[in-house]
Amino acid sequence: MTATGLQKSFAAAAANNTNLPLVGPDRNTTAGSLMLFDAAHSVYGLSGAVPAHGAAIPNVLWEFAKMMIPTGNQSSLAASFTNTMTSAEAKLEISGHGGLHVCVTQAAAVANARQVGIFLQSAALSFILANWGDEWGWASHDLLTRAAVANSTEVWEGGVRNGAAGGMSNYLIGLNRVGPQPSSSGASYTGARSVPSNPAAPPTPPATSVSRFRAVTVKGGTGAAPTSISQITAMIAGWGAILAFATNGNLSRSSIQYRTHFCNLTKAGISADDWTKNEMGIWVADTSPGGRYDPATETFTPPATLLP
Repeated sequence: MTATGLQKSFAAAAANNTNLPLVGPDRNTTAGSLMLFDAAHSVYGLSGAVPAHGAAIPNVLWEFAKMMIPTGNQSSLAASFTNTMTSAEAKLEISGHGGLHVCVTQAAAVANARQVGIFLQSAALSFILANWGDEWGWASHDLLTRAAVANSTEVWEGGVRNGAAGGMSNYLIGLNRVGPQPSSSGASYTGARSVPSNPAAPPTPPATSVSRFRAVTVKGGTGAAPTSISQITAMIAGWGAILAFATNGNLSRSSIQYRTHFCNLTKAGISADDWTKNEMGIWVADTSPGGRYDPATETFTPPATLLP
């Protein structure tokens, strides 16, 4: 089976040209890629099934992560799936295009610490800790199928943070319901791109969903650096009462997660602008008419049909 986005190999004379892209199972393969989740990838995707709690989530670029973490392997460099929400709080399905659709109730706040999420494991956390001060890139592509309620305390959709120093204010990198983290005022911030400009905006009728692309690049994070991996949470995507955050008003979004790429740009030797442009190009191709994740032809169960 041919992997989605697999680039052609090069002749021997061209193989030494460092300006050529790396050959790999993704169109933005880099030497610094730590984790790439691609739900409908032909080799490392979800295979059309909702993961069970505790299941491994394949890392499309695990072989490239292993170049940075020689002791790692396909299993240890994969992510892990968590689902602690009840059936009254969340229902999950695979969309028509193979994305992971998480529908969350807005009838009442999700109970404390109940969440659905994709989390990195200890091998990746150790690498993050050792390279916290490097420049990093984070890009996410999803389809918003029901926006979070405006006063919701849902503040985190994915990223890396130090949970031991100042709680939710100490991020390396990530996304919240209104944009990238750290904010543009942070000393470590290097750039961001969001389409649409307000990622929390609900679908405009008669549309039932909003395709979202968000990328952020930072160097060194914000606030205090962690001192052990036990202090680090690295979440590829998450829904609900993430990390036991306050239940008051937690009326989470529902969305279909397609792709998340987390990359050490320092190790990749690529500029933040170039990396973001490459990710943006993939989003444009995937969401164009006939693309893998074309929102115009996507099919899913409306969240209100599954849960109030």
